[in-house]
Amino acid sequence: YVPLELEEPDAEDWKYALDGVIADTKTLKAAYGNDVAKYLLPECVTTDLILTLNLRELRHIYRLRTGRTAMLEFQHLAKALVACLPDEEQEIVKYRSDALERAAQEMLAILEELRESSTCCGTYDLLDETTWASPDLADRIEAAIKKARGEE
Repeated sequence: YVPLELEEPDAEDWKYALDGVIADTKTLKAAYGNDVAKYLLPECVTTDLILTLNLRELRHIYRLRTGRTAMLEFQHLAKALVACLPDEEQEIVKYRSDALERAAQEMLAILEELRESSTCCGTYDLLDETTWASPDLADRIEAAIKKARGEE
């Protein structure tokens, strides 16, 4: 890698120096392995990345590394990782989990409000509450989810 800002003859000097560092790194790798040799490489040298992760971990990485404060290189890497997935899985990773969490919290608050109100007479699971409780409960839950998704 040669920075685009370098002009000749500096670009040629850069290539020569980097080739020397890479050769020295290969010598260290042969003698001591990757864990020692990697410390000699400058940050600009590209590397191969092999990783194993589950969808939850990938969502976490994507959320952290595509934020406004993340380094641009990490933003590109996170987006490239997700681009390797099938379309359906990409949508799952990209979906803002904090919006889903807000919708769930608002739904729980509505259900708690119903439990405390005079119209509620016991503890029921979610399906029972949505069928017997306040007639506008389903609409309120749907509105909370739409609001959290930014569709409102």
